[in-house]
Amino acid sequence: MKIGISTDMTLDEDGLKAEVTFDLDQSLGFCMEHLQISTAFSDYYNFWVMGGKKHPINLVFTDEWEIADIEQNGLRFFTYCADPFTLLESSVTTAFMWIGGTGTSKYLP
Repeated sequence: MKIGISTDMTLDEDGLKAEVTFDLDQSLGFCMEHLQISTAFSDYYNFWVMGGKKHPINLVFTDEWEIADIEQNGLRFFTYCADPFTLLESSVTTAFMWIGGTGTSKYLP
């Protein structure tokens, strides 16, 4: 899978505006592409099933601390691909965390 990420940022009186384009060149079939854009103070998360498209994302940052963080450290990008089995496995594991492991913990009934 080839992906591309391009960013265009402008600072004005309304805040820091970032236009991010997530370009999925090819699809891997049953894989869902996940994109996380993070600063020290917030996260943006989205996923796509279909490849072969450009996905524009418009973000606006108004907090002065967050703008300072972005100017100093930039935006952080995290991408990963998950197939349906991995997503199901993660969902079940997360559910077990909330219900005490369905009897796997000796401290919870």
